[in-house]
Amino acid sequence: MVIKQKPTAPDYHGAILYSLGFGLLAALLWFAVVVVTGWQFGIVAIGVGAACGYGVYLGSKKHTGMNLQLMAAGFSLIAILVGEYLITNHFTYQYITHELGEQTMYFLHFWPIVQETFYFVVAEPLTLLFWAIAIYTGFAIPRDKDTE
Repeated sequence: MVIKQKPTAPDYHGAILYSLGFGLLAALLWFAVVVVTGWQFGIVAIGVGAACGYGVYLGSKKHTGMNLQLMAAGFSLIAILVGEYLITNHFTYQYITHELGEQTMYFLHFWPIVQETFYFVVAEPLTLLFWAIAIYTGFAIPRDKDTE
């Protein structure tokens, strides 16, 4: 006699928590790589997207589906924006303290840094390409493999 188990629903709370945690850690790692090397590698942004996708997949108890894919893409974008914000803040802080010789707190005002991040992305369209690949990577990880 074969006993069929009821399919369980995805754990959306777990998916959110894991994806936020993995995404934040990946964004901080990306920030650390940029601060240590002085170079911003777009490939690391793809790792941020992958971390968010795996976070959703593991947090949902290895479920797949479009809702989880959209969640992973959204958290990938959020984590990338957090990483870019930290990177822009760091280099703006360095400019203010080293080049201008002024003293200020490390974390600067939020909106000017967001504007500066936007200007950087517009000036470097290749950055948008890496962001798109990163978001797609996060989106693709919790994809339902059976419907391919």
